[in-house]
Amino acid sequence: MQKNIKQLEKELISQLKGPLIDTNIFLFGEVNGKSSLELIADLLTLANELVDNEVKDPYITLYINTEGGEIYEMYAIQDVIDHIKKQGIVVQTVGLGQVMSAGLILLACGSKGQRYIGKKTRLMFHEVSNGVSGTFDHIKTEFSETLYLQNKYIESIVALSKKSKTFYKKLLDKKNNQYFTAEEAIEWGLADRYL
Repeated sequence: MQKNIKQLEKELISQLKGPLIDTNIFLFGEVNGKSSLELIADLLTLANELVDNEVKDPYITLYINTEGGEIYEMYAIQDVIDHIKKQGIVVQTVGLGQVMSAGLILLACGSKGQRYIGKKTRLMFHEVSNGVSGTFDHIKTEFSETLYLQNKYIESIVALSKKSKTFYKKLLDKKNNQYFTAEEAIEWGLADRYL
């Protein structure tokens, strides 16, 4: 049976759409208001482009090399990544160089089976920090918020990894930055495989 020209044209366009869209996004540097705004804008724009163009098996690859940064901005990025995944778009995360603090959540929140890590990448987990000053009541309020964020951070890591809340709390009990290897990241379930 012979296909008509319109059908052939539609098939050809469908096959070309994927490779014509650059699906790579980069977070290199601190997670802060500026970088999170740019990253969220890039993620949403690319996700919309993939949906609008009806790309078959859509995916986004987020390359991460960060010393960490602000926790609220990290959660904003994670919420957007989770939203994109709900649209049926695979979000591949790739940890390179350093994936510290807030970067751990961003690496681990990628689509399961699609979280990659460079063999020489170093990772770091630590307590949430907050530079607070002001009146006693102000400090009490900020302390409560910092405690909430610390617990939320641990809950988030536990939900995205293979390790327990007790495991991460024991790391925090050491009271300093806890560095670990790419191999440990895979073992702990924060990444799935080497790049």
